[in-house]
Amino acid sequence: QPVLDAGLAKDLPAFVRASAWGLILAVLDFVVYYFACTCRQRILAGYIRALRVRYFSFLLRQRPGRFLEQDTAPLSKLTAEAETVGDKYCGSLLSLYRALWSLALSVAAIVSARWELAIVVVVFSLLTLNLPKPFQKQSDAAEAACLTASEAHMAEAQESIRGFLLIRLHGLAAVRTARYAKAAGELEERETARKQKFYAVDALSGAIGSLSFVGIIVFAMGLVIQGKMSVGYVLSVSQLLGGVMLSFERLPGHLLSLRAGRALFRDSETAFREALEA
Repeated sequence: QPVLDAGLAKDLPAFVRASAWGLILAVLDFVVYYFACTCRQRILAGYIRALRVRYFSFLLRQRPGRFLEQDTAPLSKLTAEAETVGDKYCGSLLSLYRALWSLALSVAAIVSARWELAIVVVVFSLLTLNLPKPFQKQSDAAEAACLTASEAHMAEAQESIRGFLLIRLHGLAAVRTARYAKAAGELEERETARKQKFYAVDALSGAIGSLSFVGIIVFAMGLVIQGKMSVGYVLSVSQLLGGVMLSFERLPGHLLSLRAGRALFRDSETAFREALEA
C-alpha cells in the first residue's frame, strides 16, 4: 500500500523508502516460511516416531497367542497406520495452527484500514466453515475403508512372499497374482473414493471463496468512492485476502483430516486396550 500510494502521488523519496521496506519484508517472509516448514517437519517426524514406539510397546505386551492371531495387523499399525495417523492428526493440527495465525494477522492488517471492511471479510469467509459437517460421516467411512483395504493389500503381499516356495512348486503364480491384483485394485478404489471426499470440500470452498473475493473488492471500491480508503490499500487488501480467504478455504479440509486422524488413533487405542485385557 505505501508503494502504490507513493507511486500514484509521484513522491519519489517515499516511493524508494517504501520499496526498500517491501524488499526487506519479502526476504523476512522467506526466512520465516523456511523456518516454519523445517519446524513442522521435525515436529511431525517426532510425533510419528513416538506413535510407532507406542504401538510397538503395546504389541509386545500382548499375549503370544493373541499376537500370532493378528497375522499382518501389527506390521500394518507400525507402518501404514502410524504414518496415516501422523499425517492426518498431527500434520493437520499443525496446518490448522498455521492457517489460524495467517488468518489473525491478515484480519489485523485489514482492520488497520477499515474495521467495517474486516467485518465484511470475516462474514464472507465464515461461510466455508460449515462445509465439513455434511461430509464428515462420509469422509470417516472412506478413511476407514481405505485403511482396511490397505491392511488387506499388505496381508496378501506378505502371504505370497512367505509362501513363495510353495507357490513356485505347485504352479500357483497365476492364482496368487490374480488375488493380489484384486487386493491392489480394491485399495486403489478406496483411496480414490477417500480423495474424492476431500476434493468435493475443496471445490465448494473454492467456489465460495471466489464469490466472496468479488464481493469484498466491490465493497472496498465503494469505500474508495466515498473517500474512506485509498486505491493503493484496496490493491493491498486484495493480497491480504489470501491470508483470510485461503485460510478459511483450507480450514474445512484440515478439520476433516484432523477428525479422521483422531478417530483412527482412538480406534487403535481401544483395540490395544481390548487386546491387553483379553
